[in-house]
Amino acid sequence: MVHAAKLNVCSALDKAFGTDNEKKTARMLEILIDEWGGHWAKDLPHGAIVGAVYLNGCIPTVDVRHVMSLPRDFEDNLLGNFSPGRHAWLKSRHKAFTKPIPHKGRQNFFEVPDDVVAGLVPEGPRA
Repeated sequence: MVHAAKLNVCSALDKAFGTDNEKKTARMLEILIDEWGGHWAKDLPHGAIVGAVYLNGCIPTVDVRHVMSLPRDFEDNLLGNFSPGRHAWLKSRHKAFTKPIPHKGRQNFFEVPDDVVAGLVPEGPRA
């Protein structure tokens, strides 16, 4: 499952970049407007399950950091935390839910009861 944090994006930006990093924050705001329009702060869900994705594996971020430093990957680098000790996910099939499902999340992986997402999760990965 993909869970949208309870913390709104503006608060998360301040927490991630600090209030003194205006260039990164400005670029992140541009990306948000490009992707979701001018009302993104009001329209994006918080504290809800918003989709499902199949994870095919994960690799240490130290194995991908050299790629993330390329100019074409600036946005990927900006949007993720690739510090040592973290992992990059290899994913396949995904589905965004039409309607967010309010649900309390946590940091890291956590269990979601089957009945919460019954009928919404796509078929398993194809061989």
